[in-house]
Amino acid sequence: MSKGRGLKELMAKGKRIAAKGMHNKGMRPKGLISEDISRNEKDLDCSHYSIHSRPNEHSSTAMNTRGRFNKDINRTERFNDSMDCKRLGNKILCNFTGVTLSWVIICVAILGIIGNILSLIVLIRKYKRSPKVLLLTTLAMTDLCFLFFTIMEQAMTHIGLEVSIHSAWKFSFGILASYCNIITIWMVVLVTIDRFIHICMPFKALSLCTRKSTVGQIISMVTFCTVFVTILFTIMLKDVNLTEHCWFLGLDFHSQFIEKTSAVPLYVYHVFAYAIPPIAIAIFNLLMLHQVCKCKPVEEGMPSIDDKQVSYILITISISSLCLILPSAILQFMFERDLKNTVTIFLVMNSSINFVIYNVVGTRFRNKLLKLWCGRQNVN
Repeated sequence: MSKGRGLKELMAKGKRIAAKGMHNKGMRPKGLISEDISRNEKDLDCSHYSIHSRPNEHSSTAMNTRGRFNKDINRTERFNDSMDCKRLGNKILCNFTGVTLSWVIICVAILGIIGNILSLIVLIRKYKRSPKVLLLTTLAMTDLCFLFFTIMEQAMTHIGLEVSIHSAWKFSFGILASYCNIITIWMVVLVTIDRFIHICMPFKALSLCTRKSTVGQIISMVTFCTVFVTILFTIMLKDVNLTEHCWFLGLDFHSQFIEKTSAVPLYVYHVFAYAIPPIAIAIFNLLMLHQVCKCKPVEEGMPSIDDKQVSYILITISISSLCLILPSAILQFMFERDLKNTVTIFLVMNSSINFVIYNVVGTRFRNKLLKLWCGRQNVN
């Protein structure tokens, strides 16, 4: 009897060991598996993720798409990082305000693209080739590029692609949008300086603000901005690997981006993009206002009504840009999360509002646009 009892105990012990082995291999009953799945889904809730992704530190195990457990630690970490990327790609969808702002940005940017295309057509076909028109044409082109890349960056949040492709493309569009945004902001500074010279130094305007000098200024500004920002990006992104981390462009002081790079280039970037331009625009506008109040400005060599209309348009663009860039600059330096879309919508409005200014301030522009449209209608 003792032998029989010992044999039964040995068999029971073997069953327990076998059951434990099945448990470790992921061959447990269906109810236990579903329980772990729900627990894992809870760990992967969107609220656990910030702007940037990193391997999930809360989950000790991971489940693949077929519902089987993975015992390999490296594969588990890679899987958790992929799940982070997928959740990060849809993070904005977990927040109603965030997704609403994102779609508002896309809609405003689309309208801005249409407006800038119409502006380019009118400026190129209906206005004479003056330095002021050249500035407006270049500004419309940079606005167009910025709006396009912003739409692509925002759209990447709402479409499901392979994780590595998704993060790389979104990151690239964000980088290109940053280049165009900085060039656009500094183009407004050039526009303000041009108006300052014409209003405060009218007798030097004919020699300083020629078409050739304007082209040189634009090329120099674009080259300097591109080289300078490229150097900053190279320093900031040298330790970032898109194939290992799901990094999204979030150049702010409060993000995990600083953990992977030096904060000094980041501060320089924000000062160059969002601090110096608004200050320069404000100073030049105050000087112009002072000159206008002190005495009526005399602009030699500007008898044309078109030139006067363009001058009014340039001044209005300068003031409106200051009103839209300044809040963006303030928000960039605030230590609050989830402000990226709020900043972006100000910048998108700055690049989209010029067409409205052309039509409201420039009656000649509006007439030329209607004439161009009516001419096409008659041809058809």
